[in-house]
Amino acid sequence: MKDVFPSVRDMKQIFFKQQRRKNILPEHAVLTAHFNEKIVALRRSIIESNDKEEQKELNSELETALNSKRDVEDLFFQKQVDRVTNYMLNQPDTIRLSRGPRADREITTFSKRRPTITLFDRYIALVLTRAFRVHSVGRDHVIRNLINALRITLGSSQANRSIIKLDIEECFKNIDHEILMNKLGSHAGVPRFVLKHVASVLNSYERIYGQRRGLPQGVPSSSVLAEIYFEKFDNRLRQHPRTVLYARYVDDIVIVCHGNEIVSVQETISEQLGLLKFKINELKSEKISHPSDINTDLTYLGYTFAFNAGSGQLQGIDISEDKFNRYEMALCRLEQFGKNQVCWSRSQDVDLFLGGFEYLIYQHHSKGDEDSPRIVTGLGYSARYVLQVNGSMPRVESLIKSAFHRSKPILGSVLRGNSNSAICPCCGGPVVRADELMRIQRQKSVQPSKILASNAKPHLDDEMRLRIQRLLWN
Repeated sequence: MKDVFPSVRDMKQIFFKQQRRKNILPEHAVLTAHFNEKIVALRRSIIESNDKEEQKELNSELETALNSKRDVEDLFFQKQVDRVTNYMLNQPDTIRLSRGPRADREITTFSKRRPTITLFDRYIALVLTRAFRVHSVGRDHVIRNLINALRITLGSSQANRSIIKLDIEECFKNIDHEILMNKLGSHAGVPRFVLKHVASVLNSYERIYGQRRGLPQGVPSSSVLAEIYFEKFDNRLRQHPRTVLYARYVDDIVIVCHGNEIVSVQETISEQLGLLKFKINELKSEKISHPSDINTDLTYLGYTFAFNAGSGQLQGIDISEDKFNRYEMALCRLEQFGKNQVCWSRSQDVDLFLGGFEYLIYQHHSKGDEDSPRIVTGLGYSARYVLQVNGSMPRVESLIKSAFHRSKPILGSVLRGNSNSAICPCCGGPVVRADELMRIQRQKSVQPSKILASNAKPHLDDEMRLRIQRLLWN
């Protein structure tokens, strides 16, 4: 029984995973932020020092700082262990879910007033991940593998392959409860408290929606449960003799096959989806065969892959139309903010405008000690795979040009060609950070490839980062 209780190591794994997925610094990182800054400074001083005695003292100070940081973190994580353990020992028979509206999809979550149940659910996800050896791959892994599979034929005159992109109709809403519970219950490595929790969540979902299928999309363990549900489907398609690459990110599936004979692959897809009680969304699914007489393209996970007519070779990669539109909307919000809301003599307003511009275009990463996971944002990061294949990138180029094109008239009307005597139009006060604004205003041209290949800049402070996020992405 002792083995099923959480450990400090388990809690660390849960919180670090949240940091990577949600692009936020978890609570423990905030608790140790002052240690991180000191640790970074000490490591830099050790590298720069040529005095052995000084290096010895600095190393001793570094070790003390690292131990102090670990003590603070371990105390925090031990409190989380105690919370989850206490919940396990007093596990309720029923769980209440809350229905929350969102513009893009239906979200069902645990009550925000009960954070312990959410933490316990994350622990459930961790236990299930270990039991079923779930290996969830990120977007980066999927995109890299897809690029490699598409480039296999670059040395030949013609590509001889087929590509199937599948969209499963309302995937999360159609996961069958009986099939899922039978799969969990038949596994010897799944503890009873896990079965009880999952059954309670599914029963609560059924009470809300009146159906015995579907997973609550706002519950952390749902993503792992979906991976377990897809296990057999993934294995059958991955092991198919005609498959070059099978990749799935949540419910977005792409399959690259040998040659043009994809009938047997499609038969396996239909058979396996039928067993899971899924249907294909034909409107969002695609089939492409190469060689082809016309130019073809495939949009997948935020990127558009373009193929030559005739040879079918991979010609170039650009960001997808949807991703382009999201960035265009963010640029529009920044432009409206600059035109109508900024007081150019107020540091807070100017910092927000400059920060928004920088965050949209350039890569930014989280700072901390060298062992911390990095958080990276910006067009330079989200479009980074565009450089993997030679060719044009019209959408990326358009966004970068648009960023400067929208900003220059605003800054020109404020600076009037002179950063030293610039006056704010709204209050008559001196313009702050005028030299930085002038650099943007005078920028003649920017090579997109240089921005995509540039090193990431450090994140601004958390408060400013959140203000920028609200401004740009609403």
